[in-house]
Amino acid sequence: GPLAQPMPAMALSDLSGQMHELTSPGRQKVVVNLWASWCGPCRREMPMLEQAARQNPDVRFLFVNQGESAAQIERYLQQEGLDLKQWIRLDPDSTLSAQFRTRGLPTTLFFNDNTLQRTHVGEISREVLSEKLDGL
Repeated sequence: GPLAQPMPAMALSDLSGQMHELTSPGRQKVVVNLWASWCGPCRREMPMLEQAARQNPDVRFLFVNQGESAAQIERYLQQEGLDLKQWIRLDPDSTLSAQFRTRGLPTTLFFNDNTLQRTHVGEISREVLSEKLDGL
C-alpha cells in the first residue's frame, strides 16, 4: 500500500506563485491535506484544520489544493474567512492524488521524516487528527 511511501521530491506553488519543495529538512512532522473548494467535507473540516495548524507550530501543515486555480482558491478563502494563505499549495494536475492513489477528497496524509506514516480518507475529526499527530 501507499504507507511508507516517500514524500515526492517536487515543488509546488503557493498563492503568490512562489515555488516550495514538499520535502522537509530533518525529522519534521508534516500533515498534507488534499482538498478542493467544491468538496463539501473539505469545506467542513477546514476551520478546524486551520486551528490545528496554529496550535501545532512544530508540525508543518500543507493544504494542497487539487486542480483549482489561485483565483478560485483566493475567492473561497475570502468567502469562508479562512486565513490559510501561508499553508496553501497548488497542485493543478492533482499529482499528489495520483501519487498516493487517493480515493477522493479530502484525504489527509501524515508524514514524518519525509515518509508517509498514516492516511485518513474523508472528513477528519479533531479527535482523530490529534490521535494521528500523537502517533507521529
